Amino acid sequence: MTKLKRDKSRFYNYPPFLFPVKGKEIFEKKRIGLYIHIPFCERLCFFCPYTKYLSKKQKIIQYVSALKKEIKFISSQNALSNYAVSSVFFGGGTPSFLSAKQLTEILSFCRNHFVFLEGIQITVEANPSSVDEQKLKQLKKAGFNRISFGIQSFNDKFLKKLGTAHDSVKAVNAVNLAKNYFNSINLDLMYALPEQTLSDWQTDLIKATKLKVSHLTTYALDVVPGTVFFALKERKILGEIPSFEKEKEMLFLSDKLLGKKGFKRYLIDQFALKGKESSYAKQTLSGEVIGLGCGAFSHFNDFEFRNSLNLEKYLEEAENGFAVEAGKKLTKKEQMERFMIKGLLSLEINSEIFKEKFGVELNKVFEKQITFLSKEKMISVKKNKINVLPEGRLYIYNLCRQFYSEENNGLMKEFEKNNC
Repeated sequence: MTKLKRDKSRFYNYPPFLFPVKGKEIFEKKRIGLYIHIPFCERLCFFCPYTKYLSKKQKIIQYVSALKKEIKFISSQNALSNYAVSSVFFGGGTPSFLSAKQLTEILSFCRNHFVFLEGIQITVEANPSSVDEQKLKQLKKAGFNRISFGIQSFNDKFLKKLGTAHDSVKAVNAVNLAKNYFNSINLDLMYALPEQTLSDWQTDLIKATKLKVSHLTTYALDVVPGTVFFALKERKILGEIPSFEKEKEMLFLSDKLLGKKGFKRYLIDQFALKGKESSYAKQTLSGEVIGLGCGAFSHFNDFEFRNSLNLEKYLEEAENGFAVEAGKKLTKKEQMERFMIKGLLSLEINSEIFKEKFGVELNKVFEKQITFLSKEKMISVKKNKINVLPEGRLYIYNLCRQFYSEENNGLMKEFEKNNC
């Protein structure tokens, strides 16, 4: 005979008690970032590893047409019906090498086919050599509200070595012109360049802060196979690359000097004044992103995937539907690993969010890695937060590799063996 006392209350819903909520919260669309890749450049910089092609007028016209077809096709997928775009980023290549009319056409087409949240940040990458006041004015009118310049350096000696299309005078002039139309401006700056001294890097940082921009991206040179720099290094004529200790001094100088000017490092390579962070960069580290265009990467519906890297192949495939060339559906464990890696790149991991997302304590899954990195003084662990320590920033990709699965570590080692 059961010991249960019969409960006669009649209910069909659970939880049994509800609390005040606004209808807008219930029917709010999920957020997604939108990346548009423009692979054309006036000239190919010697250090750049990204998907890019020398510009040809007719090819650009073909590309804009194909890109619009991909936008229309992807936006019509049922899986995206409950999503709204929270940030847009036009990257490259050199998006500003397209005419203002072409960039406006692409952005307008995106607006017409995706739901844009009100007041979203829309960024366009630009080279100082391919903008003038008229183009900047037209881009602002089209709806772009943030511009990112690939300055790299204000030192003509280094710009020449990097093979850029601009010099320091064009760089300063372009930024000053842009300030008339954009209140959110990012400058990309590189350090640990061949023959660069700590004093050279300090001068670049000071010049950047004097321009009164709101955001800086600083990253150490990585000599990647397939670039001109890699070939020069192999021939031992690239020049002396600063030692690890010098690079370390440059990294710490960035924090010290920029910190005094009100900038905060909020991602591994990005500094911003308060409220001027890159919405798209933050979305790529914590949410879903759809990438459109040749070689564009996406993360959506538990898939990591990439469009065709070959321009001709992309043009052909975008005409007929999906231009996706490679991808992988992440397992539950890989989703956890990705969460940790993206968290490290944003310098902070929240264990409560991990538990809410995956239903398990973070420390139970990654106790070995966390204990090791903590003992190595690469991270700090306090309550529900794991933070990357200053020393850990220097080894950030080592930290990330700690969370690779055995399979992915093996694939990476094989890739490095054959390509590095």
